[in-house]
Amino acid sequence: MKNIKNRKKFISESEISIPKKTDQLFEMANIIQEDSGLPMIVYISPKNAAHGPRIKVQKDYSTRVSGDFFSLTIEADPKIKGEMGEIKISDVKLVKKWIKINITLLLDYWTGKERSTKKVLNDLKKI
Repeated sequence: MKNIKNRKKFISESEISIPKKTDQLFEMANIIQEDSGLPMIVYISPKNAAHGPRIKVQKDYSTRVSGDFFSLTIEADPKIKGEMGEIKISDVKLVKKWIKINITLLLDYWTGKERSTKKVLNDLKKI
């Protein structure tokens, strides 16, 4: 116990990271190919930035999560945001179709109207 008390002396305030009230935690759920019917992994999340509603699409066809992605807006006519990497335009059209058949659920999750990630994942329709 004495050692713990003595270690307090060596930690400066600049080394301690205390979250500010403006910091927000958010979830990002990856949806793998077998759950979406899409040929790549997509990611959904509640609103976590100043931009409008969007999903993220992995830039390759890997079954492993890479974290390298581009975005598609969640709207009646989804728009591509960013470079598509290896993804073919025909497969982007599939993602757009997937967004359209799940638009209400995706928007509800984005806005926080639906807060249960589990419910959203269970209710998403495959392409």
